[in-house]
Amino acid sequence: GTRQCVRNLIERGHRRIGLVTGPLVLSTNRDRVDGWTTELKKAKLPSPAALVVETDWSPEAGERAAATLLD
Repeated sequence: GTRQCVRNLIERGHRRIGLVTGPLVLSTNRDRVDGWTTELKKAKLPSPAALVVETDWSPEAGERAAATLLD
């Protein structure tokens, strides 16, 4: 799912795509990061670690993660 989302954003012209994910101790969250990285590399776009925000899934944490990416 992450790969499809990133691919869609790239097709729409986005070039700096961030990712908010849950704790990376879980394999599903690591898979999200891998999908994000894979699609960015396929498009020859950078995948800086600063654009990945690891957080829990609370609404407050999501707001903080979004603010971090927008800064």
